[in-house]
Amino acid sequence: MSNRSKGSHEGTCKLNKNISPRNYNRSVDSINRMISSNKIRWTDEERKKKSERMLQAVRDNPDSYSKNNISGRVKMYEVNSINGLTKVKGKWELIVAEFLNKNNIKWTNTITPFNYFWNNKWHLYFPDFYLIDLYKFIEVKGYKTDRDVEKWKSVDKELIIIDKFNINNLEDILRG
Repeated sequence: MSNRSKGSHEGTCKLNKNISPRNYNRSVDSINRMISSNKIRWTDEERKKKSERMLQAVRDNPDSYSKNNISGRVKMYEVNSINGLTKVKGKWELIVAEFLNKNNIKWTNTITPFNYFWNNKWHLYFPDFYLIDLYKFIEVKGYKTDRDVEKWKSVDKELIIIDKFNINNLEDILRG
């Protein structure tokens, strides 16, 4: 084995009998290219321009972001909505979506984002649900942060926060 440690990529590949020498070399070459490309640094101006382009792309295409956004470790579930089959993030959103469907409350999670300012930068906020006939938004939240409070201020209609304290009282919250 080379001078690399046993836990290194190179060491792991050499120990793995399923990786041919040709694929091993290809793998090492790929890693070296990635390392080289990461050495290229963006200037602050380039980073700012890229950020502005990305924000504009999301504003121009909110449908591609809001309901399909990847959510880290949260499992995505498919459920019917007024837009047909759509995805919700996590069990709590699934509970809310099923409650809304069961009670014939029209909803969507295809939402035009709200702008909010946080840490000296503009960001976009997508509430989890919009209740079409009730003109209300719903945010399903496990815990509240200062950033969340700032996001919520940007919403121009009533925003209902569903959290661990009231997830089991949806009927009271949405009817009251």
